[in-house]
Amino acid sequence: MKHQSKMKLSLSICTSAMMIVITPLNLSSCSSTGIVLANFESYMAPKLMDQLHEKHSIRFVNYSTNEDILAKFANSYDIAVPSTYTVLELIKNDLIGGVNQEVQIDGTSHTIENVGIDWQYLGQKYQLTALPDRFGETALPLIDKATPKSESYDPKYDPSNAQSLFSETIDNVIDAVDAYAHEPAHRYYGNDKSILYYAIPYFLQDWMFAYHGDYIPELPSSTQHENGWYSDYSEDPTNPKPVTWNDITDVISPKKNAKNANLDNRFKPTNRQRMTLVDDSRTNYDMAHLIYDTQHKVADPGINPGNGQTTLSAIASVYAALTDKFNPNTFRLNSDSQQALYSFAKPIGDPEHATFAEANGIIAYNGDILYAAMGAGIDDWADTWYCEPESEDGPLIHGNFHIVKPKDTPVALDMMVINKKVNQSSKKQDVYDILYKILLEGCNETPDIEGIGLENDHDEFVYGPMLNFDYVAYTPTLYNLNTFVARDMDEPDPENSYFDMLYPDDHNKAELLAEINNVNFDINSGRLIELPLSNLAKSNMSTVYMQYKEKL
Repeated sequence: MKHQSKMKLSLSICTSAMMIVITPLNLSSCSSTGIVLANFESYMAPKLMDQLHEKHSIRFVNYSTNEDILAKFANSYDIAVPSTYTVLELIKNDLIGGVNQEVQIDGTSHTIENVGIDWQYLGQKYQLTALPDRFGETALPLIDKATPKSESYDPKYDPSNAQSLFSETIDNVIDAVDAYAHEPAHRYYGNDKSILYYAIPYFLQDWMFAYHGDYIPELPSSTQHENGWYSDYSEDPTNPKPVTWNDITDVISPKKNAKNANLDNRFKPTNRQRMTLVDDSRTNYDMAHLIYDTQHKVADPGINPGNGQTTLSAIASVYAALTDKFNPNTFRLNSDSQQALYSFAKPIGDPEHATFAEANGIIAYNGDILYAAMGAGIDDWADTWYCEPESEDGPLIHGNFHIVKPKDTPVALDMMVINKKVNQSSKKQDVYDILYKILLEGCNETPDIEGIGLENDHDEFVYGPMLNFDYVAYTPTLYNLNTFVARDMDEPDPENSYFDMLYPDDHNKAELLAEINNVNFDINSGRLIELPLSNLAKSNMSTVYMQYKEKL
């Protein structure tokens, strides 16, 4: 199996069959003759796009931010890929919906009106079956346990069962978003509805730090201790504490760190070397808010502004918790994630003997760091970066590539939505065919290489979700695909997993890559999901960020 290199280019993606030109479009309305699928740049496998283009009249367009979706979705896009907080805003603005579904609630049939995804249509057309083992004894009614409300109702396709198709982490994220959406103060939808009734999970991601060079004992990865993310970076070494973003930024800050003078040279900016940070106001606010909460001894740090925290001065205080630790030009702030990843993946000097790259540290989402760890599409670079255990079963502390996942870190779930007009138009069949191909194809297969869909004759994946993950590299959301990729180390034979198949002779690297890909999000982590902001809060955040990012 050959991993397909991911190239984050803004102009076009060329394939052997055709050229798909991806450009920002400003359409006056959803195309009446074709389907418009809007997505973030480089967020879908070119081969998958080719396959969709061969079967459907489809146009692929790019946007840069979730705010672009809000501005253009009503009249320009048939399908889009927003983050959960933007899905909530689209629901509030009545831009996704148009479907009535029959569901079972506490053993009684109900009609749920004006939802966005016709799960009954999907289930019946593609014979989707809920996974009965996902919820154990608390499983929702499956094939023959519901009392039909009408002759057309089939409990096998009850949308309530759709959640069983996705990983446990996705369950927790959906439950957290629903808990917020159900609150009377917000009320994006009623208690009888879920965000899964409006959107289908696409990819998951979390925010993390990675660095080159010698291992930093003060910043162990989450693989270092059986109990999770614990660090000796404490005034009391006998009482270790969870690693936080406050710890990470203290240790990597030449301005703040006096504990280990050797670190100053590693992270001190030079003309050639600087740390890399994605230039995004909301995500950097999230990290700054976690630092701010930790410094103010908040028991459960979060990423969203609370009451009274959306004024210019309050937002400035949050950003200052991050920026005060650094001197100007410590980071390369780059809105082009491709350039940021290249700077972290490109070794200085001979790749075979390199210890550092052009960027010796990076703060980014896990999928991008995974891509960099695999050489950013360059085979020689991929062989440069490695990490090895202290002993046969010890933690990954040797080598020149290390990751740090703090206990509390921002988590983002992107989902696919369809325009409300589509559910009421002749496009519906094509659009749902596209949704199935991208998001659900093979979802009922076994979570191993045979089930996921490797076509041995061509040494490539054939099911859309696996083909897409093989290119995008963000954390997959389907239960079976996530299980195949996650590499359960408790299994006696973890070699039957995605990363071990990529690196059959280097299981240490497979373990490192699987750890990068893994997202930890429990039921109590709702404070780590971005929530909708008012227009005033968005404006204030953007204004303050433009001033404070100059300090980084």
